[in-house]
Amino acid sequence: MRNKALQLLTSLLLASCPVLADDNDALTTDQRVGEGLMLMLKGDKQAAWPILMAEAKKGNATAMFHLGNLMLKSPEDPDHIHKAQKFFTAAAARGHKGSEALLKQVTAALNTASSSKPTIAGMSGLPTTEQIAEAKRRISAHTAQAVRFTGFVLDEPKLKISAFAENNADSISRLSSIIDSAKAQFSEAIGVDFYIIVDPQSWNSSQTQIIRSSAMPQEGFMPDLGGQMAAQLGVKRAPAIVLQSQNERPRVVSDPSSLITEISRLL
Repeated sequence: MRNKALQLLTSLLLASCPVLADDNDALTTDQRVGEGLMLMLKGDKQAAWPILMAEAKKGNATAMFHLGNLMLKSPEDPDHIHKAQKFFTAAAARGHKGSEALLKQVTAALNTASSSKPTIAGMSGLPTTEQIAEAKRRISAHTAQAVRFTGFVLDEPKLKISAFAENNADSISRLSSIIDSAKAQFSEAIGVDFYIIVDPQSWNSSQTQIIRSSAMPQEGFMPDLGGQMAAQLGVKRAPAIVLQSQNERPRVVSDPSSLITEISRLL
């Protein structure tokens, strides 16, 4: 049907301008616009564009109207809707009724697109200020809770500290106090894993069998069954501290009281 319509339109145009094939210079403005329209209907936008543009520059409102339509059908141009609006505006200013109707539609669509927000099921897809604040509060609370009970930090520290204490109150209190002093002074530059060496023969993971002390590490602690982790890092006697900076091998600090000095030297 579309091909037959194009053939019929072509025949009418040719009949109205018998000199079309012989002398393009003799074509009237309306005939040139008709030629551009035919090319546009055939899908040859590149060929239609210069013909219609030349007539539009002469003030032909119909050419402007067709250029507006051509831009509406050119999504490959990221600004095609705004360009279509400009052509319809120019044509409507010259009294072209079709352009006036399309100009209203295009302008309404652009206004809606610029003022609308992303939605999900009809609800705004953008979080409110209160929702953002609440999300940040929950993240902070979760981070504090997770670090308190696991001893892991979320960001990669400049210096990792592995502290090993024997399962007795004195050893835990002494080492925990030293670690707290280091955390207070060097803050986020260091990360701490606090291990308490326990006897695997008596250890029951379902029960709390680690000595409780008022000086338990604030970042949490992990059991080191039989001192296996300590041995892997070269610790021969607890309490002890192992320091490891990025891309460096672990180094055992046998005297925990010198921790602040050692950290200062490495950082």
